[in-house]
Amino acid sequence: MAVSSTLGTAATVTFAGDAATLVLNQVEPANLARGLEAMRQNTAARFTSAKLDIRAEQISGRLELQLPAGQP
Repeated sequence: MAVSSTLGTAATVTFAGDAATLVLNQVEPANLARGLEAMRQNTAARFTSAKLDIRAEQISGRLELQLPAGQP
């Protein structure tokens, strides 16, 4: 998935059926923006919920996504 190549070990993605969870650990905002845009375009994922903690130019937290049928 594109977000993994953009964020490296600062993010993990898990899949369950037609849903994905992206867990972030101290990601720089610009890197997160690039990774999420690539993910949205490449998979047509829709973001369903987010819980983010922003501190000192770093973002940690969790994003839930809905994937179209047949993804990832």
